[in-house]
Amino acid sequence: LLLGNPSQAKLELVYAGNVAHAHILAALRLSEATAAPSGQAYQITEGYQANWWKFIEPYAKAQGLELPTWYLPKLFVYWLAFVLEWIHWFLSFFTSSFDPAPTIFQYCVLCEDFYFSEQRASKDFGYTPLFDKSCATARSVR
Repeated sequence: LLLGNPSQAKLELVYAGNVAHAHILAALRLSEATAAPSGQAYQITEGYQANWWKFIEPYAKAQGLELPTWYLPKLFVYWLAFVLEWIHWFLSFFTSSFDPAPTIFQYCVLCEDFYFSEQRASKDFGYTPLFDKSCATARSVR
């Protein structure tokens, strides 16, 4: 059973090779006299937003797993997470072994849009992804 609608809620994950490439570009830019990246935080992305369940589908298939087609609506998931977190808070006075799942944070990742833009990194130190989505997925699934 999936949490949240698989056709909604986009997020963006990034391949480690693209993050390493961005670090190298930022370091090279820092060695210049006018170092724009100095003291700044940057979002590094591949410019591809997808639903979490669509994103992990090729990885699941590579392991011989099939994702379910049924899902819980996001409003139900939110209230389930909300109630479980309150139960966790109450039980924390008596035991520390209960961990709620899903949590409100997991709800946000699975059911709400959660992505960024790499435009500032492109402008400040010339970042463009070395690996596109298909290449990154193929390298990760190996």
